[in-house]
Amino acid sequence: EYYHLVHLAPSLMAPALVVSTLKLMGRPATTRVDLPVAREVAQREGVQAIVDGSVTGVPGGYILALRLVTADSGVELASFRETADGPRGLIDAADKITRALREKIGESLRVVQATPPLGRETTSSLEALRLFSAAHRATNVMGDVQQAMVLIRKAVAIDSNFALAWSDLAVELGNLGASQASIDSALDHAFRLRHRLTDRERLSIEGFYYGAGSHRDRVRAIEAYSQESRLPDADPVSILVNMGEELRSMRLYASAESLDVRVLRIDSGAALAAVNVIQLELDRGGSDSAAAMYAIINRRHPGTPILEAQYPLISYARGDLATTRRLADTLAGTSSELARSYGLAYGADLSLVEGQLARVAQQYAQAGGDAPVALADSLTLITASTWFRNSNAGAAARMNAALTSYPFSTMAPADRPYFAVATAWARIGKPDRAEAMIAAYRSAVTDTAVLRVQRAALHTALGEIALAEHHADRALSEFREGDTAFDGRPATECAPCLPLELARAFDAAGQADSAIEQYERFISTPYYNRLV
Repeated sequence: EYYHLVHLAPSLMAPALVVSTLKLMGRPATTRVDLPVAREVAQREGVQAIVDGSVTGVPGGYILALRLVTADSGVELASFRETADGPRGLIDAADKITRALREKIGESLRVVQATPPLGRETTSSLEALRLFSAAHRATNVMGDVQQAMVLIRKAVAIDSNFALAWSDLAVELGNLGASQASIDSALDHAFRLRHRLTDRERLSIEGFYYGAGSHRDRVRAIEAYSQESRLPDADPVSILVNMGEELRSMRLYASAESLDVRVLRIDSGAALAAVNVIQLELDRGGSDSAAAMYAIINRRHPGTPILEAQYPLISYARGDLATTRRLADTLAGTSSELARSYGLAYGADLSLVEGQLARVAQQYAQAGGDAPVALADSLTLITASTWFRNSNAGAAARMNAALTSYPFSTMAPADRPYFAVATAWARIGKPDRAEAMIAAYRSAVTDTAVLRVQRAALHTALGEIALAEHHADRALSEFREGDTAFDGRPATECAPCLPLELARAFDAAGQADSAIEQYERFISTPYYNRLV
């Protein structure tokens, strides 16, 4: 028996490609390619059909048989038989039967419904690969992050050694705002498995691990993506999007946007790249160009939750609070869990800006969330209440109640909001409690890589404590340190965050002119997510 893999235009699949696909399947290169193996190889490579043949010896000659079989379902599209009179007639019979097959192939394959190609990733499970590829389409084409998450979870449940699926799970968790502990767990799975992969897969995982994992290193992440981009089988879309995410975190907005624009030139329907362009245009103050990009992509993919969630950011950047409120309420009332979460978050942020704290509490309760999220919401309400009422009365009791309701012992270490709690204590006038929280952090977190990554956030929290202790000069120094990451680049994408902190410190120091200058800089500096 023998099996050939054929495309719509009949051609023999290169042996080297068969061997490389077998490796992705976790099989040795010497594996016998019988019909089941041939069908899986064909499906992985987007081949539509397989030629299955046999030569059977009978008295006085041979019977030759050929079948054209679909790769996905195994349905027989055509079959042929020829009889050969002895060895000398074998060649003539083979010629007749292959001619008949070639005449039939074009007609038969035209009726085969085209199916989306599968990714070329290392996994022993074809079903896991199907789910993984479907998740990619859900995210990159439809922008349906929630559906992608469901599919990816199924994929790693089927094949727990599917390293790239673990990496993609971390991506989707990040897109959905999941806890850092869950993201780190998925990335750690992928990172541990990377050495059994192809160079492309390994570098992709290393890039994302150093970009978003517990041992972040943006320089190493960009270097991994750069190496991956030079490989012959590189996927330019994912590489460019991921490199862009690293650059925007350094506030290199134009460079990041140029990469997402390149993605859209390669694939005009890439929803996530379009979302990135919208946000980066807002980072650069281009609300009109952001709206134009939204209109283009929305015509291509109407009703895409993650895309629809961008328009409130555009209307807020334009100062149109009424439209922002209407859009937020619309999102909050949709059936999409992702859109609903965005709508409730935007609505709560608007209510916070307007001082409607009871409404904020109601929307936080509707949104729900795990313990770290619920605690963060409580801290926001407590500090906002203190500021709006210009009084610390009862704030300490509410802080203690929140920490009792959501104790750190119930949270993964990576999710414990030490800095947020310390900041809240400082802002309600309890710097001693804030200092105690920082001391608890220093005792609990000893991994030097984690400490390096969290260096900037620690300094910002220390700035809040210094401000609460009326040491304005020290607060200015700490806030500036908090705006710079360990690699010397800006710590976060948020350009207006530092001016706001400096303005508060200058105000506390009685330096009115400097405070006004920084407040004006805060107001005039664009940022895509000023609504938060």
